Amino acid sequence: MSPAPNLRFGKAPYERRHHQRFPINAQTQYILTGIRGQAVTSDISSGGVFLKTDRVLPVSKQIQVFIDWPALLDQRCPLRLVITGKVLRSDESGSAIGIIRYDFRIRPKRATPFAA
Repeated sequence: MSPAPNLRFGKAPYERRHHQRFPINAQTQYILTGIRGQAVTSDISSGGVFLKTDRVLPVSKQIQVFIDWPALLDQRCPLRLVITGKVLRSDESGSAIGIIRYDFRIRPKRATPFAA
């Protein structure tokens, strides 16, 4: 019995993304042209982050994203990932943000969600 002729064994489906994505579910705040909002990350890579937003964001606009990082520095210091990026696409399912630059900062002790 031979395998079906259209099946390809041992080959992964074509992946068009250049950066490996990692699933991460973290609370996020963003600032976009004076608008402040909250979102939840869906996945992240070295090239971008996908946010589940409560509204459609304007494409091509610069955005600043603040992610309270789930891992601690030296098992004791909470971190915040600050991303400056550009909205690549956005619809009801969420928004894709391309990363221009990023920086890890120590998370403020007080609950100041938009402190850079």
